[in-house]
Amino acid sequence: MVRSFLRASVLSSLALLGACSSNSGAGDPVSTEPDGTKPLYAFLSLVSTTKSSHSYVNFYDSPDITAVNFNGAREFPGSSGIDAVGGKLFVSSGEAPLIMRFGITEDKKWKDEGNVNFANYGSSAGLWGNGFGSAKGYMTFNNVDRVVWDPATLTIHGRTTASADLVRDRNGLLVRASYDRALIAQGDRLYWPYYWSDGDYYHFDGGSQIAVYDTGTDQIRRLIDAPCPGLDYASKDDEGNLYFSNWVFATAAPVFAAGAPKTCVVKVKAGTDTVDPSFTFNFADVTQGRQAAAFQVIGRGQAFFAVLHDEKIDKASAPDPKSAIYGNVWRFWSFNLVTKEAKPIEGIDTFAGGYRATVVNGRTFLLLPRSDYASSVTYELLPDGTAKRLFESLGWAYQFIRVR
Repeated sequence: MVRSFLRASVLSSLALLGACSSNSGAGDPVSTEPDGTKPLYAFLSLVSTTKSSHSYVNFYDSPDITAVNFNGAREFPGSSGIDAVGGKLFVSSGEAPLIMRFGITEDKKWKDEGNVNFANYGSSAGLWGNGFGSAKGYMTFNNVDRVVWDPATLTIHGRTTASADLVRDRNGLLVRASYDRALIAQGDRLYWPYYWSDGDYYHFDGGSQIAVYDTGTDQIRRLIDAPCPGLDYASKDDEGNLYFSNWVFATAAPVFAAGAPKTCVVKVKAGTDTVDPSFTFNFADVTQGRQAAAFQVIGRGQAFFAVLHDEKIDKASAPDPKSAIYGNVWRFWSFNLVTKEAKPIEGIDTFAGGYRATVVNGRTFLLLPRSDYASSVTYELLPDGTAKRLFESLGWAYQFIRVR
């Protein structure tokens, strides 16, 4: 389920140049101001069966959630995604190439404000394949290009073509655009990595390229070569330094195949467009030889990442090496940015891949699926490096954001 959900977000001839409006909402333009002043938080869960999938969005007044149920939730068909810009909630359709905008009133009522239709670019428009930077939306198209759209007017500006310097394929592997978890904005720059893999996301090239977009021109101003496979996760520290690492897919091959590229982390110093060679390291160097994913800085010189404890995998009986990473064989480790020392974080159960880490009001929450993805457990990572178990919820707890 994880594989199909994530791969479904790869999106797709611009016939819109002066041809028609991409805003399917009716009437005059709606207000771009938030529909209230009270804080509002949204929590999204994906519930799947063998026959169907549905996404549920719950609202809360505070990030101090103690339980999640679907009695008052809004249901969307398929695998949807959410994001917020200017106090408005954006929801991607799980069944059509639409991104819908909603105003949310003080008493948590939904106001339909129209949508952006990406039908000319493929059959889906998942927000996990989108990103926002400098008040613009950027949707992946054909892996290497972007469709630029305006979340305020719900119109499409046009398609940007990737630099000719971007390698389309490498060593028999196809170029891939990373997902929203790897997109990060810094001033007038938008950093978005590319990498190369096979169709099963099992074999990866040993390098990636980080595209640096100019949000004024929407063009790539530079490509940063990074000596790590599958860069698909980004994080930023208190000083504006950027950190890029792989997602869970790249961890499988090094466990089962000798010579496969090892997972690692690169740093781009604040104000530069180059990799800091003094910081780059393999996860295995600090985890007693284990592969890992998703390097996340949480401030105060501390970071964490997810470690694949392959000693818990029965490699002899695993029918598909890649499926092994979806079992409860992962643990979180903390990392000291100064000493580069890592150690397991106590108080968090082992979990499956496909988790989400989110920072809300300066607090770090971990949304961890169980191996069958039928339920999830949410934790808060505390400033002292320990974790607090908050609640268990139905389905795959996939997103937790502040709307306003």
